[in-house]
Amino acid sequence: MEFIGGSLNVYLSAEVNEMLEHWMDISQSEFSALGLVEEIKDGFLIEEIFLPEQNCSHANTTIEPESVAKLLVELESGGYDTSKLRFWFHSHYYTEVFWSKQDIETISELANDSYFISMVGNKRGECL
Repeated sequence: MEFIGGSLNVYLSAEVNEMLEHWMDISQSEFSALGLVEEIKDGFLIEEIFLPEQNCSHANTTIEPESVAKLLVELESGGYDTSKLRFWFHSHYYTEVFWSKQDIETISELANDSYFISMVGNKRGECL
């Protein structure tokens, strides 16, 4: 996996921001969400997010490949462009925000040799 420096403008739609804040508020553990990304003139817009089936604890969140496949089928059936599924949000519950080894591995798996925008947050309102 290669990271290229520089600035990247990522915007959350009002609905996505509201949903993430709500999910962070009610969560009792870490969790993950996947979202649709629209490439816009000056960056990327996260248009819509989804909560796939996952295993969560206070220390990690794991989305099995079968859950991602199920979400893709549901999106395709709903008329969504599944090629836009390029966003992963996950929480670190109350822990500081950073990219763990597991996070880097998950991003690499989700990216599937393409770009993937990732974000990590916590209940204290910190975000990376």
